[in-house]
Amino acid sequence: RASLISKCKQMWVDGAIYGLAEKAVTHQLMSDQKNGVFIIRFSQSFPGALGIVYKQGDAVRESLWELRGSQFQVEHVNGSTTTYGMYSTLYETIYAHSDFTDVLKLNESI
Repeated sequence: RASLISKCKQMWVDGAIYGLAEKAVTHQLMSDQKNGVFIIRFSQSFPGALGIVYKQGDAVRESLWELRGSQFQVEHVNGSTTTYGMYSTLYETIYAHSDFTDVLKLNESI
């Protein structure tokens, strides 16, 4: 977990991580956003994992990101999993994923 914290630190400082916000709340926040906008929350169901909630087309989706060693194991809504190499920061890792274009920060709307 210490490694995850160090990778997330700048996003937390920037207001890009919503902490322990409930899934329903984050999905509601995303409902009016444009395609590619995402928010990050700590998973309550899977301690140590991040939920990335994002707008894709007309749908709000969420994937579960779990740091395993130096890679993120990502579980997608459809049940498939993908492994992403960890860049030096969580920002770089997330932006390498094509579904994510803009982070929605606390007290900000895009």
